[in-house]
Amino acid sequence: MWIVGAALSVLALGCESEGGEGETGAEETGAEETGAEETGAEETGDEETGDEETGDEETGAEETGEEPEATLSNINDTIFALRCSFCHTELAASSGEAGKLKLDGTDLHDSLVGVESEFAPQLDRVVPGDPENSFLMVKILGMQGFGEGDPMPPTGSLLSEADIDLIRQWILDGAEDN
Repeated sequence: MWIVGAALSVLALGCESEGGEGETGAEETGAEETGAEETGAEETGDEETGDEETGDEETGAEETGEEPEATLSNINDTIFALRCSFCHTELAASSGEAGKLKLDGTDLHDSLVGVESEFAPQLDRVVPGDPENSFLMVKILGMQGFGEGDPMPPTGSLLSEADIDLIRQWILDGAEDN
């Protein structure tokens, strides 16, 4: 098993090198220099970036291991527009559905930050700098109490850890309109 993992690591490193270095580039920048051998990446088959396990590809993280920027526009493009805006429309919000939360179109920041939650009036939807007291985090973590609605999203899989971390980081950074 470890032989297959090692072979895949060498192959992956060879594919990532530039200028057609291929296998020779992989040998020169191999596991000894990257520390992959010491971390046991070959034995487990994990990629160095961890994208496959964390779901980083959903938030736009590239194979380079770069983390996506924790901005509202990035969260909207990679999470809200793809997973949330189908239910949280202007029509649904104005008719009292979807927690009266609109996540499509403009005014996204105004819909989220400093706005009292419909289901848990003691909490704002997003409290800048305080994800633990932001109802958005309560909903996406599935930690709401009785009468506070369903975990979000209600259909399909829950958000990946990478998506949740991106939203948490945006809130920690002050939940700016960026």
